[in-house]
Amino acid sequence: MTESNYLYVAAIDFGTTYSGYAFSSRTDFKRDPLEIHANQSWNAGSTQLASLKTPTCLLLDSDKKNLSKDLMIEDISGKSLLALDVFSLSIKALKDHFIERVNKLVKNIQIDDILWVLTVPAIWDDNAKLFMRTSAEQVLSQAGIHPNKLRIALEPEAASIYCQTLPTKKSVDADSEIVVAPVGTQYIVVDLGGKL
Repeated sequence: MTESNYLYVAAIDFGTTYSGYAFSSRTDFKRDPLEIHANQSWNAGSTQLASLKTPTCLLLDSDKKNLSKDLMIEDISGKSLLALDVFSLSIKALKDHFIERVNKLVKNIQIDDILWVLTVPAIWDDNAKLFMRTSAEQVLSQAGIHPNKLRIALEPEAASIYCQTLPTKKSVDADSEIVVAPVGTQYIVVDLGGKL
């Protein structure tokens, strides 16, 4: 299946404080490129507030980003696990939640019908980015998904691409086509993400 033939693109945002996913179908994208769906029913911590993301609960040492495939981490009771397994299981939980949701929308969706995107912060070093890719590939390979169906996207670049597709002119009688900002348009992308 070529990249343009995927029925869905699912993007996983594995964040420092909160994680989640968003997706778009090829049909929705053709009708409106800004038609993007996110899970609307995460429980926001101990309160009963609905949220677009779920808390990310990971144990990090004082270095926070020195990730390698052999890194072991401990939970609060002292049990050790490979960090790669912890990250992989976290990504798997988001992937499984998405698959369950999309199967309610479209019967008989095949895993090969989905292109996966994993966003990572641009400030992460190459080792951390490789670690996240390896974690995601581990999850995908266990589900029978080939690594060529995974894209890594830097968060600010993804935000910039989204901003470039926002309509710059719209009126009641305007054509429904999306008008992309003309070359040379200046804008700022501000990351208002979680706490360090």
